[in-house]
Amino acid sequence: MTHFIKFLIALSILLNSGICLAFPDKWNLKNLNILLCPSFKKEKKHVQEVAKKWSKLTGLKFKIVNKSENKKVHIRICYVYDHTKMINKDKTIWAEATTKRGKYDHLFSAYIKFNSFTYNWNKLRTTFKKVLIHEFGHALGFGHSDSYKSVMHVNCPTTKLTKKDKQIARKKYKHFLKR
Repeated sequence: MTHFIKFLIALSILLNSGICLAFPDKWNLKNLNILLCPSFKKEKKHVQEVAKKWSKLTGLKFKIVNKSENKKVHIRICYVYDHTKMINKDKTIWAEATTKRGKYDHLFSAYIKFNSFTYNWNKLRTTFKKVLIHEFGHALGFGHSDSYKSVMHVNCPTTKLTKKDKQIARKKYKHFLKR
């Protein structure tokens, strides 16, 4: 697919939906393994809750694995202690998700990093959950939404997926949903 066609698809989706799908990035595997870095293990419960929400909508199945299990890791989640890579000049970056894609724009890895320096996540538990569900959405291939009520809005206003969020997620991953 040429970049121009991708641009037209992205523009069309952005104008017609709540979540901007950016490009047709999506996982072509149904079962995805998540590795929590040692510093992130205490957040396992929250990761499981978020994974369950996205699983219901996409049909994807998530399993948290240990490094010792020697399994392929699809999504890594951790706190970042090298703050020079996470903090911009106005110190507003809380977290980021990066993905790598292979042939046919299918995702083959994602990395979700939380900034452990700028924010005390233990005191901001509600905010942490909002950011986690938002970044998990990026790891699944979703871009930002222009709808303020969406979990994919740049300000992460909620942990509750809107009706439009659900429609877009189901549409993107319809091939994994049970009929």
